[in-house]
Parts: sequence; structure tokens; C-alpha cells
Amino acid sequence: MGSVVYLLSAQYFVAEWVAAAAWNDPPYSFSDNYISDLGVIGCSDVCSPRHGVMNAGFVMLGVIVATGSFLLIRRLASGGLARAALMLMLVSGAGDILVGLFPGSVDQDVSGSSPFHAIGAFMAIFAGNAGIAILGTAMWRRREHLVLAGYSMASGAVGLVALASFGLDIDLGLGVGAIERVAADPIVIWMVVVGIVTLITQSARRTRT
Repeated sequence: MGSVVYLLSAQYFVAEWVAAAAWNDPPYSFSDNYISDLGVIGCSDVCSPRHGVMNAGFVMLGVIVATGSFLLIRRLASGGLARAALMLMLVSGAGDILVGLFPGSVDQDVSGSSPFHAIGAFMAIFAGNAGIAILGTAMWRRREHLVLAGYSMASGAVGLVALASFGLDIDLGLGVGAIERVAADPIVIWMVVVGIVTLITQSARRTRT
């Protein structure tokens, strides 16, 4: 069940594209615009007509991260590191929900949400990448799912390095939106990959038995 829930995280990318498609003047730039611009409330220098779609996508992603991790992580690894990874993924899910419930606004007097939005974004990205890296370490130490373990450690490390670069305003020539996505998107991609791999593994085991 956790595998299927993880696969549903792909809805986040669908929400992004649907929200971005509504931008006309100027069009949305995946390299130069922040992710949260898609959920911004109100119109000034930034206007996102389908902000409700993006913010709903954030909330749904948070529920998926928390629910899927609770159902699946304990099946991938055990011990203290696995428990730490689960806690971090729950924090990440809560962060995504905060981002959706307290969207950015071109007029902070309207939403008053800026602190909660920023805190939620940090929770989602930092805790998510850290949780993935720690889970990979837990699997590696127990010599379980070694390919998935290596991928998890590498994915989490890339996300954390990109988050640090984003925080230091170093976009590495990619653009602020692109470097933010290098920090955030690996979490969703990781969940989709884990969902597929675990479903295939479970199917193979049932076939053998």
C-alpha cells in the first residue's frame, strides 16, 4: 500500500505544469521563477491564476509523503536510523502542508503567511532530503536493497547541496528556480522510484511463492 501511495506523489508535477500553463504575460519560467510563485495569491509583479491548483498539490504532497513513509519505511529498514528517517519524512510532509496552507503572496498584508510559508518550505526540503539520505544509510549498513540504498544516499546528498546553494543565493548558472528544483524535486522523484521498485519487488516475490 505504501508503494502505491508513494507513486501518487507524481501529482505534484502535474499540479506544477497545470499551474504554470495558466501564466501568459510573462510566461512562467521553470529556471527563473520560484516554485512558490505558482501558488502566490494576488496579482502584482507575479500573478498565478491557478494558484489553488498548486497549493492543493502542496497539501496533497504533504499527506502523501507522511502517509507513504509511515507505511513503507519500516518495510525497507529497521533500527534507529530508520526511525530517524521516518520522523524526518513526517516533518517533510508537514512542511509541504504548511507551504500549501500558507501560500506566498505579493502582498504580505493580505496573507500574513510569509513566515509559515518559509518555515514549511525549509522543513519540506531539508527534512525530506535528510530523511532519504539517512534511510539509504540504514539500508546500506544492514546490506539490504543496496542499489536503492546507494541511490537514496546520493539523491539526498544532491538535494542538500542544492538547498545550501539556494540558501546562499548560488544558482550555479542554472537560475534560481532551477537550483530550487534540484533541491526539492529529488524527494518526489525518489518516492516515485521507490514506489516502482518496491512494487516490482513485491510482485516478484509473489511470483516465486
